[in-house]
Amino acid sequence: MSYAIKTDTDPELVVFYETEESLLNEVTQKTLYRGLSIKTEGGESLIDEYALTPDETDVFRTLMQEAYTEVFGLVMKMTWGADDASGTDLLKFNTNVILEGSLS
Repeated sequence: MSYAIKTDTDPELVVFYETEESLLNEVTQKTLYRGLSIKTEGGESLIDEYALTPDETDVFRTLMQEAYTEVFGLVMKMTWGADDASGTDLLKFNTNVILEGSLS
């Protein structure tokens, strides 16, 4: 995860973000490691069962779209009672940035 501090806004913002490609890469690496680490009783690794493979990236992207919706609902609950909660950039979703949050 990365962050940036935007000083050209009032108030200043701290923005947390993760690109889809970097998240996909991280998930691919972790699931591959898990698949290599878990063995059957015969000593064979379970890469096919656990690793995210290139032909499964469409499924990953579909599941991420569902996760966006769920995360949005949870984060919006934290804004109840905040001044101008609907006017701040609490969440922005697009194909390049998964999550951008405002700590104003």
